[in-house]
Amino acid sequence: MDTKYVLIRLITLLFGESTCPKIERRSDELAVNILENLKLPEHVTESDMGRSVTLSLRELVMWMLEQPATEEFDFESMRQRLDFLTRSDEKIHVVIDDLDKMNRRDDDGVVSMCADIRRELESKYMQWRLRERIDKAHRTLLYDSKKIPNTREFLTALIGDLEEYSSGWSKNQQEYILNMATMSDPKSLADIMERAKEDADGDSDQSGGFKTGWHGMNRMLGEAKRFRRGMFVLVGGLTHNYKSGMTHDLFRHICVHNKPVLDDPNKKAINIYISTENRAEEDLLRMYVALIENDTGEEVDISKVDIADASRYVAKRLSDTGFEVAMMRVDPTTFTSDDLCNMVLRYEEAGYEVHSITCDYLALINKRNFQVRGGMTGEDVRQLMQHVRNFMSARRILFITPHQLSQEAMALKRS
Repeated sequence: MDTKYVLIRLITLLFGESTCPKIERRSDELAVNILENLKLPEHVTESDMGRSVTLSLRELVMWMLEQPATEEFDFESMRQRLDFLTRSDEKIHVVIDDLDKMNRRDDDGVVSMCADIRRELESKYMQWRLRERIDKAHRTLLYDSKKIPNTREFLTALIGDLEEYSSGWSKNQQEYILNMATMSDPKSLADIMERAKEDADGDSDQSGGFKTGWHGMNRMLGEAKRFRRGMFVLVGGLTHNYKSGMTHDLFRHICVHNKPVLDDPNKKAINIYISTENRAEEDLLRMYVALIENDTGEEVDISKVDIADASRYVAKRLSDTGFEVAMMRVDPTTFTSDDLCNMVLRYEEAGYEVHSITCDYLALINKRNFQVRGGMTGEDVRQLMQHVRNFMSARRILFITPHQLSQEAMALKRS
């Protein structure tokens, strides 16, 4: 499948999806991913018309992506854009013929044709990603082995990636479907609508969300007046502006002001606190001070705190509502997103239903799985957060983490 053919298939797919009312969303994300991985010529000369056509096709795809998602592309307008290119390459007649077929078919025919093209392009994109991952591992092993301090961890990460790609070609795609409603199955619709109703019911203790101890904060969270399970919450702030303190307070509120609503009544709900900076005992002491001062209204002298009594008090207060609570510190230089996901899976295997994870800070953990040579600054952090968000959302786990705002934010504050 050469570059020109891939671009032709992308144009056909985007055109068909825009003209069919039965297709609710264009494949913009797939198209962007493919464009980022296509190998295109860096220089074009007047005599090199093949490369010029390829770049023109790419520009046409980019133009289509820039149009509003609700835009319906006109066949005659598209044909005029492509007719000029047929003078340089007869293969362009293929895309015009495909667009004409799309234009003549009924909605069901367009849906079927688009589905076939999308599967073809998804398979190609998966091949590119797989080849890139294997090539990267090969180069690291042969030429840059100093970057592998722990061979076992290196292999674990590689195997995890390969398993992800392998499952992408599996005939059984159900593991990727997080929830599905079928028009011929009213029960599937009722189940999803019931979950939506429960999530939106802010006044009910059975909604499964998490209210805080601050009424103003609860009002900020909209109609539900609480954090919903599956949300990814980023607590942004400047240096020394109580980001970690805010997330610590939210974790305490989640445990103290809410009762677990289990999806599986045979499991036990757990809230997890992960720190990349403070020792667990420091967080526990801070938790004790916040709890006891709120309960008694009196300031606590930390030097006079009895550690045994404080530990029992914190354990009782955080678990009174029915949650199991785990607080830990990890080494951010070795702890990866794979370790985080595996931790959740181990808790699930042990009979727990993870309801929330508070991580101080997610951006500080090892990001080696997302680092690409020559990539944009901050791209590894973006991919890390996207990966964690997708994993947690699929399991309905509320995930909270602070994040440092850029220097531009500081400049705006000063101005």
